[in-house]
Amino acid sequence: MYPEESGTIVGGTNEGVHMGTRAVVRICQSGGAVAIVLASFLYGVLPSGAAQSTTVTVGSDSQFTTALRSASSGSTIVVKDGTYRVGEINISKSLTIKAQNNRKAIFDGQKQKKFAFQFRGGSSNSLLQGLVIKNYKSTNNPSINPGAVLISTNNVQVLKNTISYNVGGGLVVYGKNVKVSENTIAYNGAGGIRAHTADGLQFSKNVVAYNNTGDFIYYGAQGSVAGIKLTKTNGANLSGNYFYRNNSTGLWVDMQSSSVTIDRNVSAENELHGIFYEISTKGTITNNVAVKNVGLGINMIGSNRSTINTNRVRNNQDIRHNGHYQMLVGDDARQCSNPNGSDCNSHNNTVNNNGAEVQIAGMPML
Repeated sequence: MYPEESGTIVGGTNEGVHMGTRAVVRICQSGGAVAIVLASFLYGVLPSGAAQSTTVTVGSDSQFTTALRSASSGSTIVVKDGTYRVGEINISKSLTIKAQNNRKAIFDGQKQKKFAFQFRGGSSNSLLQGLVIKNYKSTNNPSINPGAVLISTNNVQVLKNTISYNVGGGLVVYGKNVKVSENTIAYNGAGGIRAHTADGLQFSKNVVAYNNTGDFIYYGAQGSVAGIKLTKTNGANLSGNYFYRNNSTGLWVDMQSSSVTIDRNVSAENELHGIFYEISTKGTITNNVAVKNVGLGINMIGSNRSTINTNRVRNNQDIRHNGHYQMLVGDDARQCSNPNGSDCNSHNNTVNNNGAEVQIAGMPML
């Protein structure tokens, strides 16, 4: 016999309405919390203070701002076609923000807003999809608004967006297990993508082109700009991407990264190398095409325990060595070490079945 059947009811009633159904929950002296949860399950009533995820469609700046403020974690904001002039949006809850029609909802920072979106702590498992994000006043300083979209938390997805014509960087990833797929990242003033400590990054089917229009330094000890640059990142996978005519290296992995897979990418006509794997370890570089780059097709410097197999490397200019080589595997003069095993020396690498003229070991860094 339940307590309310035995006449031990205390505390009156708590009434709630959900989906048009009105239910009365009696709070019992014993097992009151259970009674509330049970009634919630049976009748669709949420306990007092519980948030509900919702889907809302917006069509103006004010509607978008209101929806962001009022949305609970897990909610979806659908953005209608049009131009939105909002920015510097800090997101600290899990949200889906997506265009009603891919790439027809345009977020324009007018070179006044510092960035469009920053996904911060609390916003893991968010999704950004189908937007055009342009003209934000990002910089090339990794500490000050380095991208139009910044991801500082884990498990965020960035899908089918166009991120372009921003003053500095396009996309910055500092979180782990982030998925970036089917985006166009182009014509940004600095690098297209910067990823730092972005372990588990999945970067696939993106077009990364014509970045570094601001002509920031992209070579030597001061260089930090590329189509995409990964630093101190473990277990990333970059596959099926197109890196084209960036004013820099196309794809650059650096600073003691480990276990990065680079597979089935095309890197063509970039202003320096097609693919650059520097001071890192356990890389897998396979089935890529690196053609007509100003530097080398594939350059591996100060890296070890890596594999370079079955790549097509052709017609790269190799300006440092007067066009003698298409691919280089060599030591780095600097002294360094890290727990992942990178020590600035080139050793225990496997190079097989590449359509290229290769120079192995001992060459100085470009």
